[in-house]
Amino acid sequence: MKGFPVKSYEGFEQKVLDGVTLYKSNRRWIALVVVETPYGRQLKLYAWVMRDGEWKVDLANLNIGYWDFKKFAEHAEKLSKKYLVSKGEEIPEEDPTTAILREWINDQPRGKKFRPIRLR
Repeated sequence: MKGFPVKSYEGFEQKVLDGVTLYKSNRRWIALVVVETPYGRQLKLYAWVMRDGEWKVDLANLNIGYWDFKKFAEHAEKLSKKYLVSKGEEIPEEDPTTAILREWINDQPRGKKFRPIRLR
């Protein structure tokens, strides 16, 4: 299957079998992807970032095939409600400057020196 920018490495071939995009912008792409590897089929969570005109793995590709998705969803929902974490579409309309700044902050690489802030 073409489309997802999954790369193979020396001694570790990965063939994309299927996948679904969870989020995609001009700079960030997050997807669930099923890949065939030397260790069998794996369900992976990928996050890519656009750099120099090419999609590159951002944080990591994470094998999530063994996760308990029901429990994951329950915990995610509980924490989202507890800390008032909103989904993007629930954020009220904002002025263009704030929207541009929010997008810029969310597209910055994550690391020890940079922590994104939540604009309200």
